[in-house]
Amino acid sequence: RDTPADAKRPGNGEPQRWNVLVREIEVEWPATALRPGNHERSLVDVFSLASFPALLSSDRLTIHGADSSAARAVVGSMLMALLPQDLGLILQGRNLILDFSTRPFDGIELSRIVSLTEQLATHLPILKNS
Repeated sequence: RDTPADAKRPGNGEPQRWNVLVREIEVEWPATALRPGNHERSLVDVFSLASFPALLSSDRLTIHGADSSAARAVVGSMLMALLPQDLGLILQGRNLILDFSTRPFDGIELSRIVSLTEQLATHLPILKNS
């Protein structure tokens, strides 16, 4: 089956492999994401979200989203401190998506990612209605 052009790796035309974990959350979020600042490609890029550089001055992560108040809530939360610089975080609808594509996919790493995802889910900021 064909792979969308934006999912191809630059240069060799092979499909990009994404390692992601999706966890259901209780609150509906507009698409909001923390992207690893030093990665050429991230799953966050597939979502085509606006960037909010004025909200976050960091080489580690960049903030993106469909709603500036949701992006502001994420920047002011514990998520920034908990998320390692090589992982991407996407909140969309009732899903928390953790992109760990730069890490190996094995049982030990998956166990670590599951634990981190649970920790991130317990520290989601309160989203105020705009």
